[in-house]
Amino acid sequence: MRIEKILNNNVVITRNELNQEMIVMGKGLAFKRKVGDLIAETSIDKKFQVADDRLSRHFQKLVQDIPLQNF
Repeated sequence: MRIEKILNNNVVITRNELNQEMIVMGKGLAFKRKVGDLIAETSIDKKFQVADDRLSRHFQKLVQDIPLQNF
């Protein structure tokens, strides 16, 4: 999986094998990474996939507001 957007050090947006947008979480997942970098499957703790793009954008905004110490 490649990073499409970094929300914070622990949360990124990527796409699955069907080219559907996903939000993935893992401790330090995006630390010292940039858009386009590969993500190792072993570093992913949780995956979220929303079928509706509008809901996906809303979820992204919510995740960005979560303080880092909560991860």
